[in-house]
Amino acid sequence: MILLGTVSRQLASQQTLQQGIKVIWVELAPDPQKGLALLNELKEKYPKVHYLVSFETLQADLVKTAMQLGAVEYLDMPGAAQLLPPAIARINQKEQ
Repeated sequence: MILLGTVSRQLASQQTLQQGIKVIWVELAPDPQKGLALLNELKEKYPKVHYLVSFETLQADLVKTAMQLGAVEYLDMPGAAQLLPPAIARINQKEQ
């Protein structure tokens, strides 16, 4: 899996389509509601893509909503470095 980098909300849909992306990481900060709206929009357009969601802290309501919208993993930012490799490994197993 290759990390392409970060993009703005406007470019997310365009690059997903053009690059054949399999994983998208949506950072919910600074406005969690906008991030969740983006997740919902992308999930509707690209249901086969796997979505990771992160926020500064672990918040039960954000985790629940993100999972209901289709996220496969929720990463709190302080733990993201340790949580990301196993999350990607789980996604790779699903892809095989």
